[in-house]
Amino acid sequence: MKKWLVLFILLSVLAYAIPSVIFNSQSPADLSSYNIFGISLDITYNITDVLGIDPNSPRLYHELNASYGTCLGIANGTNVYCGYQETKATSNVSSLWLFKLYDNEVYPAIYNWPDERALEVSAKSFVTLSTPNTQLLIELLNISSNKTYGMYEIYVNRTSGTSGLNIYYCNSSYDLQGNPAVQANCANFGTISPTATYNHTHGPNSFHFVIPFSMNTTTGTINNVKITPKSYFILRPSTASGSWRVYYITNLTRANATMSRTFPAAFSNFVGTVDSHMHQYDGTEELCYYACANNTVNVNNCSTVRCDLIDLGGLPPVPPFVYNPIAGTYSGNIAINYTAAVSPNNYSISFYNITLVDASYNFVQTIVSNNSLNLGYLWNSATVPDGSYFIRVEACDNLGQCSFGYSELFNLLNGIAIVPEFSFSALIFAFVLCLFFISALRLKHL
Repeated sequence: MKKWLVLFILLSVLAYAIPSVIFNSQSPADLSSYNIFGISLDITYNITDVLGIDPNSPRLYHELNASYGTCLGIANGTNVYCGYQETKATSNVSSLWLFKLYDNEVYPAIYNWPDERALEVSAKSFVTLSTPNTQLLIELLNISSNKTYGMYEIYVNRTSGTSGLNIYYCNSSYDLQGNPAVQANCANFGTISPTATYNHTHGPNSFHFVIPFSMNTTTGTINNVKITPKSYFILRPSTASGSWRVYYITNLTRANATMSRTFPAAFSNFVGTVDSHMHQYDGTEELCYYACANNTVNVNNCSTVRCDLIDLGGLPPVPPFVYNPIAGTYSGNIAINYTAAVSPNNYSISFYNITLVDASYNFVQTIVSNNSLNLGYLWNSATVPDGSYFIRVEACDNLGQCSFGYSELFNLLNGIAIVPEFSFSALIFAFVLCLFFISALRLKHL
């Protein structure tokens, strides 16, 4: 009788046994819009059961939760990865189970290729842009004008020379023909300098520069250009003194998603999909997740849901767009004009600093160290030697965070020749060399 009672009690306990699934840790502990690029978000749960855990059962379910819905991505204009997505455990140490999420599983983004992770790990081909007239255009669909903060990512690489790479935003009114540097429906929203380094990597086949930008959601504009759902991003070297490679996979996602040209020809279809995409945020985005597991008799249980707001704090201002001077030849007084810099965190802009740099982006002189909040300055260039230059405008916020934008390359013709610079050590060397020759001549005549 006692044996039957013990067995009955044991079976009763086992019948009600369910797995215990308890959150343990998240690393990084607080998500930001940057801090899992190139790494993974590691989440651990303590999962136990008296009967043991089915080792193939632990799953993490995760979704984007935002004011505009739960779809993590937009691919070719269509919402993808909507609602909770399932991820298997990576490994476990005893009862501690590890789940890894990568940036494309956490950050909302707009893609031309539906499987971003597959694109990142694939071997790439490249096309070379070697002058301002060799240009590449990437079309993205369903760009929002209601999300303040954005980041454009692209895999490019400077292979020679000192040219930067300008990136222009153009709306759907752009005719695919004109020069984006002087089009009313285009704006240069970022320049990758020749000395810039990658912001992060996704392995041996994908290295990304990140170009942050901010939108005015009241007017629906970026640098005074109206945002449209169909948008173009044009890559154009800033000078002819260097080459940039743009990396792509040979798979074609859709016709005209990528286009190329040699200006002044119009853009035409390019067979391939560039390794690039865009993130947009309105500040409400959070990652929500929970874990589930089965025991060895297939009884399932799940944890409670956790959510972590994606932090957009501590970001520098989006650079001003320097729209004057444009490419051309100038002398004397030159009007410098630029758009207002915007902080994605609504920090106040403190001042603008205007400098002159040469065609290799080397500092030449300060034009005005603090132009207050003015968006223009009349500069007398009369004492500057003839040559090719950029205007650089730096914007700083009230936290001391700064960023800068560049004008088009322009020429100065003030009739002043560039005076060669001699270092003090070079002068000493020349003096010693003269003494040597004088001594040699004297010895020769002895």
